[in-house]
Amino acid sequence: MRARLSIPLLASLLLAAPFSHAAEQKKTQPVPSCIGAEVNGYRSMSYDCLGQQMSPDTPPNRPNPALSSQDVTRRPPNQAGLVTPATTANRMGGNFGNSAFPQRPPAMQGGMPAGVRTPPPVPTAPAR
Repeated sequence: MRARLSIPLLASLLLAAPFSHAAEQKKTQPVPSCIGAEVNGYRSMSYDCLGQQMSPDTPPNRPNPALSSQDVTRRPPNQAGLVTPATTANRMGGNFGNSAFPQRPPAMQGGMPAGVRTPPPVPTAPAR
């Protein structure tokens, strides 16, 4: 009679053993850490690690109320902070479409610009 009870008990213990070991492993696994590298005296961290550090612990549960209104979709792009060809052409000047650098006036070559006056000399008391 004891043999009949011990065989199913022994079989169930043997079958449950791998699952209990896996559960223990999950509990003891370390939290992923950030690893930095240093090359020629410059230190840097991986972008994945920086992203983990900068992301909030829990995402917000509520949507952004400013984006939920239909008024946002009807605004002009410059009010929404978007770049338009007209504003880019205005900023780049004559170099729009020709260069990556905006047009700037040539540097001054000494002297005062037109219309700028030097202050008059301060009168001094006559020497006695």
